[in-house]
Amino acid sequence: MMIMHGQAVRRGLEHALMVVDLPFGSYEESPEHAFGNAARVMGETGCSAVKIEGGETIAETISFLTARGVPVMAHVGLTPQAVNTFGGYRVQGRGADAERIRRDARAVTEAGAFSLVLEKIPEQLAFIVTIAMLHVVNNLSIPVSFLGSKSYSAFSGVQDALTQWWYGHNAVGFFLTAGFLGMMYYFVPKQANRPVYSYRLSIVHFWAIIFLYIWAGPHHLHYTALPDWAQTLGMVFSIMLWMPSWGGMINGLMTLSGAWDKLRTDPIIRMMVMAVAFYGMSTFEGPIMAIRAVNSLSHYTDWTIGHVHSGALGWVGMISFGAIYYMVPKLWNRQRLYSLRLVTWHFWLATLGIVVYAAVMWVSGIMQGLMWREYGEQGFLVYSFAETVAAMHPYYVMRAIGGAMYLSGALIMAWNITRTILGHQREEEPMPSPVAIRPARSGAR
Repeated sequence: MMIMHGQAVRRGLEHALMVVDLPFGSYEESPEHAFGNAARVMGETGCSAVKIEGGETIAETISFLTARGVPVMAHVGLTPQAVNTFGGYRVQGRGADAERIRRDARAVTEAGAFSLVLEKIPEQLAFIVTIAMLHVVNNLSIPVSFLGSKSYSAFSGVQDALTQWWYGHNAVGFFLTAGFLGMMYYFVPKQANRPVYSYRLSIVHFWAIIFLYIWAGPHHLHYTALPDWAQTLGMVFSIMLWMPSWGGMINGLMTLSGAWDKLRTDPIIRMMVMAVAFYGMSTFEGPIMAIRAVNSLSHYTDWTIGHVHSGALGWVGMISFGAIYYMVPKLWNRQRLYSLRLVTWHFWLATLGIVVYAAVMWVSGIMQGLMWREYGEQGFLVYSFAETVAAMHPYYVMRAIGGAMYLSGALIMAWNITRTILGHQREEEPMPSPVAIRPARSGAR
């Protein structure tokens, strides 16, 4: 039956990755039995890989298949073929059972599975397992010394490049996005004293990012030896990431509904809102840069540097600053921060610093890309590489100024936090309160 379905799907495909699920009873008996059935499925359907359900118990079979050239996608958590052993379609990995899911995920990735399906497990566990899988697969190597001090990557050529970028891009996705979104969903409502605008939207936001982000890495390998279908896959998933990312941004901003006046009086809220704004800007710019035509200009240039720093310093840095300002007085049982005025100074220095830093890198990068691709009438390059570097000198000076402003703000924060922990409070005028507007009296002319 699966062969018939696979053949039908293959007739409708041109460049997509096709994976066929090995049916129940076709791989459990022995690794040799599984290899025979997998080879038949791949031969008769033309699929690119097979999927096998199970964890530690099936790791030996996965290792046997991959050693013989059969790509395997693993499946742990709720495995539908064994659903009756779980007592029905229930969430797996809660409580003490979470360790079993971790062991299963580790076993199948170490056995050589190139991809891992996690079904019906808690989102926190999905985050942990995904990070573990990225680390394990990216660092697979073959030891060539007795003590293992020298080893070679298990991958080579374009496979190594794709594996490294698979991890590299998802380090951004799961270290610098998912975790800090959790901070946003906690600290923005706390500081604003307002409920999250939509919990349903936050759940959709999380799972959409988990599903889409992990496939976006190939957009860093446009115009390389990577197959066109893989490049296109990375580009398409990058563009789709725009929607859930902006859903999260809107959710964060709308949490301030009814409390927008606090932006005038609370510099911590101001910093958090600026972080959410940079998150929205970075997640718009990223999908645009993933488009192959745009990437032909932006790749390898300072435009990418500006994009990365607007996300890392504007989004991650600012939301972290806001979280620290919120937590420190509560952790050390202080009435308030040492100085809210210094927080305002920090906000403006950090904001102007990263705006200057990112903007000059955007301009420098676009100029750099245009100079690299400039040809004369005889078909020769107009500018040498040294000339492009010399042309970027003023932009690097401005970049240093922007970075110094951002760093100055961080040093002010360190002083403010230290004085707060020591129990000091600076005598200063309170932040201005919103001006109350009196309602017009009835009958007024």
